Amino acid sequence: MAIEIVPIGRQTNDLERALRFARKWLPGCTLRVRRPPKDITDLVLSSREIANSELHEDSPMARRRRDVGRIAANGADSSRSLYLDAIALQRALYPLSNGKDVIAVHPFLMLTWHRWDSRYHARVVTFGYPSLLSIPGIVEAPARPREYYMMLMSGKKGAAELDAMFGGKFLTFDDDLTQFVGVYLLQCAFYLLFGKGLCIAPGCLLHDSHKQADLMRAPSKELCKVHQRLADSL
Repeated sequence: MAIEIVPIGRQTNDLERALRFARKWLPGCTLRVRRPPKDITDLVLSSREIANSELHEDSPMARRRRDVGRIAANGADSSRSLYLDAIALQRALYPLSNGKDVIAVHPFLMLTWHRWDSRYHARVVTFGYPSLLSIPGIVEAPARPREYYMMLMSGKKGAAELDAMFGGKFLTFDDDLTQFVGVYLLQCAFYLLFGKGLCIAPGCLLHDSHKQADLMRAPSKELCKVHQRLADSL
């Protein structure tokens, strides 16, 4: 069994070290890096932007070549200047699969629309062909402490002041995200191999972390019995 990892743009993490973490839990699977095609920027541009101002109106990507190039050159985007529809991006990058299991690791913030609360949510991974792993999603998608948002909405303190006050309780773009990239690579790999990329067991390495506090503990966890048996079956 083999899965190809396609890094898009400059990687702000140690991808090879992240792969070593994932390989430790899936020794029966070959995880290898493949260069992206030369037309990767055009593929990204064929997806769909979510308007920054409203986050509910879809906008074409045709005029965003400079932004896509800047983010790809600089690495994970912390400016929140470009939001991509996760499903549209997955469709746009489908040519990367070419009949193979592929994980595209990219520097763009991707979102999906949730009907249950009628708004967009940031995503870390989108499973499928190819599976997508968003580096900025690791910082932006899992929720920060509830108190952080309450104080932010009160207007009494700004984001920068709150970031300092709650320092160490959530991940930032200044942190080394490598081990967390490894966790999500493993989730994507389990989905491609077994169709079971997430786990409901809190103690499992593949637990679906909705909060930063849970995600920060993830690298120290192990696979649950169900997922360990799947790994051993390779």
